[in-house]
Amino acid sequence: LPSFMQMQDLQVLQLQNNIFSGDLSRAFSPSPETSLLNTVDFSENTLTGSIPASVFNLPFLANLALSSNCLTGSLPRAICSAQVIRTLSLNGLSSNNNCRDRSAILDLILNDYVQGSVPTCVWTLPHLKSFYLSGNRFSGPVGDISVNSSFEELSLSHNHFTGSLPLSVQRQAYNLMDVSYNTFTGKINDLSLVQESLKTELNRFSGRLSSEFSHMGGTKLKILQGNMFACESIPSADDNSDVYSCGSSNLDNALYLATGCILFWLCLFAVIAIFYYGKF
Repeated sequence: LPSFMQMQDLQVLQLQNNIFSGDLSRAFSPSPETSLLNTVDFSENTLTGSIPASVFNLPFLANLALSSNCLTGSLPRAICSAQVIRTLSLNGLSSNNNCRDRSAILDLILNDYVQGSVPTCVWTLPHLKSFYLSGNRFSGPVGDISVNSSFEELSLSHNHFTGSLPLSVQRQAYNLMDVSYNTFTGKINDLSLVQESLKTELNRFSGRLSSEFSHMGGTKLKILQGNMFACESIPSADDNSDVYSCGSSNLDNALYLATGCILFWLCLFAVIAIFYYGKF
């Protein structure tokens, strides 16, 4: 890619769904402080290297999409400079199929993914409405969202996030919220404001669900599977409500099975020992 910083009047740059390659930082050099770019979309390409800090220095940047590329490294702290950003689409930053020119095992060892923690300033960006971060290897806790937050869509699925979901994150009036396939813990009793789609499956959430979830008939729910909620107020709108094993019964069954296997092998070992040593 060439540098686009010489195009003084350029405001929208959309190059998605191609096979552009190379280091992305070249596109935003030299310094972008005078650029008028407000929309940048490089998703679905084979761009490599780390996410350049310079892209977040675009003074009018409102929409950025880098999903499905071959990027590595971490999310730069310069993201704090994007004070007018509204949409961040960063799903699968290292997931483009054209990047996989070696075995999956070698790829796993080399850790050629975007990973690390998310700078805490992201959760306080004043105009951020849509934040898509699924399918990466981000880890650590999620920060508190500011009181006057503009969040409407939040997707953090298929990462390595840990800890509990702060109440400030739960109490937003999202259209869509997806935090599935992580290792979040704690309760999720304050997500009843989600309007269209809510997914929290395959985490480590527990506790008693609020009865308000039972009245979210217009919201697509996937909150039960892979979590350990109490048996009260199981929402019927959830896809797994009919087969969900509430409370600790799943864990109990696993412990019973493990205990039975251990006792079986101990008994078998005792019988063999008695038989063998009985000859003497």
